[in-house]
Amino acid sequence: MRIANEAQIPVHSGEPEETDLKDKVASRYALGERLYLSAQYLNAIEVFEELRKKYPVHPLQQVALYWIGRSYMALSEFSKASLILLDFTRSFPTHAMIHEARWYLAQSLEQSGEIRLAMSQYNELAKSGNPFQQQAKDRLNAHEKQP
Repeated sequence: MRIANEAQIPVHSGEPEETDLKDKVASRYALGERLYLSAQYLNAIEVFEELRKKYPVHPLQQVALYWIGRSYMALSEFSKASLILLDFTRSFPTHAMIHEARWYLAQSLEQSGEIRLAMSQYNELAKSGNPFQQQAKDRLNAHEKQP
């Protein structure tokens, strides 16, 4: 068990013996979310990567990939975040979180200096009716105004 200070949530929580695979996966996923929400991004990445390796066909492994990308963003590792989020958008194009993933992919690309690729993602979001459509249009307009 790794604990940097008393406030941290342990990565290996000693979860109770669960016989149901669904409960085991949900428990690990919930731990990853708690770690992410408590800004323990490296530990969250570790838990989500473990979940993806142990349960590659479980639907939560798809969302775990998304959270790995978001964790890298939070660590300002935008190139890594971009690769992970690009993998998510290509692997799961019909996932319920696709627009959100595309938005954060565009932001990661922009932060890593990949402006042309970021604009491509913003264009996709600006075309389709989704919660990020207006934000994407705003980013495109902001870039058009730059010299």
